[in-house]
Amino acid sequence: MSKNGEIMMGTLPKSFNEGNVQDVTFSITEDCNLRCKYCYMVHKNSFRVMSFETAKRAVDYVLSQPPVKEAVIWDFIGGEPTLEMGLIDKITDYIKFKQYTLEHPWHKNHAFFIGTNGVLYGSDEVQKYIAKNRRRIDMGITIDGTKDKHDLQRVKPDGSGSYDDVSKNIPLWKEQFGASMTKVTFASDDLVYLKESIVHLWDMGIQYIAANVVFEDVWKDGDKETYYEQLISLADYIIENKMWDTNSVRFFDPNVGIQSDMQNAEGNYCGTGKMLAIDCDGNFFPCVRFIDFCIANDKSKNSACIGNCYDGINRDKLRPFENLSIASISDKECEECQVSSGCFACAGFNFDDSGKSTIFYRAKYMCEMQKVQVKANKYFWRRFSEVTGEVSPHERRKYTLYQKNSWKMQGLEYLYFLLSDEGPSFCNYETNGDSKMSVEVFYNAQILARERNMIPVYVGDSKKYLTQTDNLEVSVKILEFGDDDETISDVQHIIYVCERFDEINEKTKIVRHNSCVLLVTNENISGLLNAVNSVATKFTKINIIKKNFCDWSNITVDSYNLQMSQILANLSCGTYGKTHINPLSSEDNGFDCEAGVSSYTVAPNGYVYPCPAFYYETPDEPLCHISQLNDYKIEKNLFDRNESPVCKKCDNHNCRRCVFDNKRHTGNVNIPTHLQCEISLVEVESSIVL
Repeated sequence: MSKNGEIMMGTLPKSFNEGNVQDVTFSITEDCNLRCKYCYMVHKNSFRVMSFETAKRAVDYVLSQPPVKEAVIWDFIGGEPTLEMGLIDKITDYIKFKQYTLEHPWHKNHAFFIGTNGVLYGSDEVQKYIAKNRRRIDMGITIDGTKDKHDLQRVKPDGSGSYDDVSKNIPLWKEQFGASMTKVTFASDDLVYLKESIVHLWDMGIQYIAANVVFEDVWKDGDKETYYEQLISLADYIIENKMWDTNSVRFFDPNVGIQSDMQNAEGNYCGTGKMLAIDCDGNFFPCVRFIDFCIANDKSKNSACIGNCYDGINRDKLRPFENLSIASISDKECEECQVSSGCFACAGFNFDDSGKSTIFYRAKYMCEMQKVQVKANKYFWRRFSEVTGEVSPHERRKYTLYQKNSWKMQGLEYLYFLLSDEGPSFCNYETNGDSKMSVEVFYNAQILARERNMIPVYVGDSKKYLTQTDNLEVSVKILEFGDDDETISDVQHIIYVCERFDEINEKTKIVRHNSCVLLVTNENISGLLNAVNSVATKFTKINIIKKNFCDWSNITVDSYNLQMSQILANLSCGTYGKTHINPLSSEDNGFDCEAGVSSYTVAPNGYVYPCPAFYYETPDEPLCHISQLNDYKIEKNLFDRNESPVCKKCDNHNCRRCVFDNKRHTGNVNIPTHLQCEISLVEVESSIVL
């Protein structure tokens, strides 16, 4: 959460940024002065300490390699690193000396970081080290929240809690580093302290809380409910005290709960494989979580070692980590998840939990907890919009992502609202009747769309239905050419529909980032080229949709092909600029509407249909009532083109099938007519030429 999604950093030089910094981590000691109940370092009390000679060899090796990044952070962890400040001081001096004598690029662009539990922060040894390295050092203290929460997990060897020892050092830490961030982890037995702990840390002056729940299999019945209650209470506290600009907690990050795109999926959650962790014996690991004292599964210990300070890095051992990505560990459920953004995974824990010594596996113990967080996050940002009257950063990021991906992403679902039978026809069907959607049906459909993370698509005049806050959330509106919606905000995508091509020039109040639909019929086919020429500079995308095409004559089909070839010629020579024209633009593969697969229609009668055509033509054959959609098992394979005996043999991915036309003429939603395939073949051949 902050309003702008910014995270405050420590005291490192401004030239340091995440994209340009290499991380080298020394696991100085496995000893610790606390016993943490939920700690990744599951065996961190074996009392081993890195020797200075081992550290020197590791430094020599790292500095002998070409630097990958412009800057470096030399990171000291444990166990508890402040138990060995004398050793850290010697290693730090050696690093500075070697960088200087080698005239290494990092000599002027390096920093040191120590992560500590804070118990010994005020000691003479720690303070002497800070004073000596003041311009090059940053330190992080972990404090878990209130005394009850902290002492539940972080206990000294004598059985007493460590809160008093740590909290007394927080003012000095803040004075020296302007410290504004700490890391907090919650598990089953301390969820009840979540809200009060975050608020307590803010009251201590720690503004950003990197909080999360654990990845491990610890969750019990009732935890989801407790988690949600705590998050909602925290959200209300932030809103009521107007703290969204001054304080932050990861639970309400604007990026959480958004569908991930393929570009993000090709990356990883963290720097595993791009950082170097060194254990007490000088062995190299892709991150500290792979070191043997962090591994619970004995079969996996040391199997992720990628080299050592004597022989260097084994490139073959490193290669799996170079190919580690979100996509490579995600199964179909994860790929199609509508709220995958912000759902983190730990490569080390996945490796440990797999039991097979593989990093290409994903533990999903926290999946349901993540969904709870997403629900609370949406609640928080909706309340933000209600109070401020502004579009939230969460909605802006959703809109930007969907626009970038042309509103076609795996797992993304749409719910079309037919607000009135008099609304515009935007596809291969005719409207009829005079029914209007009741406010009750609209409200219930809105709730369903939010619960399922579906994008609402409002067909027709929505002004009387939408609240001010509704208009501040991502949606699509389908209007006729010339209609003016005064409630349009900059996170609403507008699709203008036109069937009367002769009226285009006099009915265009256009915003560049919106789209239009040109409905092609027997009657207007001769004007298609002129219609495209008229709107091409006004929209980012033009969708040419064939209406009642199975009733077209041979003359109409020939005319359509001629018009499309002329449009293609203009498109090829750049006449239309960057405007995409479906189905001719080859960038828009997968133009299928996916009715019954990822898009559904709620009609004025309160029932759900695969698309508007089914409602207008077969109103007595709905899928289910809107109140039953969450529980209704939709046979998506009936509609999915990949399950069609005809379509799955075809490589025409630019085809916009009409499942209703299939049903009407062949009796099966997944079997297209010969004419539909013939026209689509002409379209794909044109796009291939382009």
